[in-house]
Amino acid sequence: MDATYKKIIVAMDPQHEALATLETATNLAQQHDSTVTVVDTVRAPSRSSLFFSTNAEDIFKMIVADKQKRLDKTAERFLDLGVKAESKLLHGKSSEAITREALEQEADLVIRYKKGSQSRYPGLFGNTARNLMRICPAPLLFVGETPLKNPKVMACVNAEHVDAENSAIFSNTEKMGCVAENLSALYCWSVPGQQYMKHYLSEQAFQETLDESTAVYRKLFEQLKEKHATPIFGDRVFFEYGEPVDVIPEFCQKENIDIVVMSSASQTHPVKRLLGSTIESVIDKIPCSLLVVKQSDFVCPVKLETSKS
Repeated sequence: MDATYKKIIVAMDPQHEALATLETATNLAQQHDSTVTVVDTVRAPSRSSLFFSTNAEDIFKMIVADKQKRLDKTAERFLDLGVKAESKLLHGKSSEAITREALEQEADLVIRYKKGSQSRYPGLFGNTARNLMRICPAPLLFVGETPLKNPKVMACVNAEHVDAENSAIFSNTEKMGCVAENLSALYCWSVPGQQYMKHYLSEQAFQETLDESTAVYRKLFEQLKEKHATPIFGDRVFFEYGEPVDVIPEFCQKENIDIVVMSSASQTHPVKRLLGSTIESVIDKIPCSLLVVKQSDFVCPVKLETSKS
């Protein structure tokens, strides 16, 4: 896998400047000598609006012109800072349009704010962000309110996941951090059904079960480290007991993590509307930016349009 992000797409929100997103994109583009495409999306007026409103089409043209002007201005900002950049207004549903652009460009990274200013979706991430996590094959960096430069990056790995998934997490963690000391990895585990075991097992029997499980997960953890964690991580690969929804946010707070790197569910996930059990439960509780990756065999549900001969 390429060790750099050569092609970066930056998704903008016309309602606010998203300065943290822009500054983060600039820092990464300069670090990786990237080409940046600044995008926004627009949806054509519906047939009903065209029928009931005589000026719907004129308003749509004004919106297109305004968004393109904002995009051009943002692209010029990157160019002034020595970053190769262009602007592009996409048409259609935001998540699908951005995904299609990522496919067309074979983009290495998509950078976006966590939640749009007009979003009504509860939690820290908006509906478009969550949809992108489900369908976009490119790594997705969702930036919070703080710009990222030389960030502390933590890989959230799982020894029970397939190799391709952990490999994608580790490699993108390395790409995000330019200082080795700022990279770490976390594997948290728990005994399935332990809350019920405590009610039905004696204290000694439960402790024996816990010790046996610890030994099994510790072995899996050591195998994962040996296979995926390059020397750059050093001794900053941690084995923590507890549920991810508790352990990951607490670890972020304790270690002042700036970016958490996680994998979302593949298309084979039994409940496709969910991102995956871990990421679904954690993302609204992490106090920092989030990088979501897909494993190499991910199948994108969005297809590129084929030209008619």
